[in-house]
Amino acid sequence: MRRFRNEFSLFVLEQSRGQVLCGPMKGFRFVENAFWGGHSDTATKIFGLYEQQNLKVLSSSDKPVLVDIGAADGFWGVGLVAAGQFEKSVCFEVSAKGRDVIRETAEHNGVGDRVTVFGDALTDTVENIASVAPDPADIFFLIDIEGVEFRLLTEDFLTHFRRSEFLIELHPQMVEDGDAKLKAIEAFCAGYFDIAYVDGSVRDTSEMDEIIRLGDDFKWPILSEGRGFPMQWLHLVPRG
Repeated sequence: MRRFRNEFSLFVLEQSRGQVLCGPMKGFRFVENAFWGGHSDTATKIFGLYEQQNLKVLSSSDKPVLVDIGAADGFWGVGLVAAGQFEKSVCFEVSAKGRDVIRETAEHNGVGDRVTVFGDALTDTVENIASVAPDPADIFFLIDIEGVEFRLLTEDFLTHFRRSEFLIELHPQMVEDGDAKLKAIEAFCAGYFDIAYVDGSVRDTSEMDEIIRLGDDFKWPILSEGRGFPMQWLHLVPRG
């Protein structure tokens, strides 16, 4: 199945000339080096369907600065700035190759001066963010760091950024006592934020269907994001 998704993604990438065709990020352009992890999700990104539930949350925020922690190749951190959803972004990515690709992608999309890149998000995090966005009320955090979120989201960190908005991909299964740690974060956040979980089970394919008509046996495997278990995303909206 992964091979089929890769082959279809390569076909779509060629036909689209390397740019997103649907959704709020329409017009975003990939660079060749963006695909070191393979192409299994490329088609869903081009058709605006990759993590579509999160895209709706991100594109409806009125925060001017995106802080993307676990930015990978910059798809969100660059793409949402290029699309005009955010004025600028701060991207944290531990991989040196990833940081290079983020910078290349930002230049390729004409927003190199509005995307700032850092490495490890656990070192000098508050200071690095403040160098770009000194007011926490301006910030939307997008966090996807494979379980390290439980080390990042301390009570001090959440208190400092209590006026920021958060969307966090959760990985309690990847850490010891993950469920208990998640409950502790929820309990603490209840004092500052409205808390919701984002439903990732629904996809609106109407824009894609206008471009390419696929039978169910082809469409639904393509829409798969290849996850081994259902994911959860925690959305924190500051009160007041």
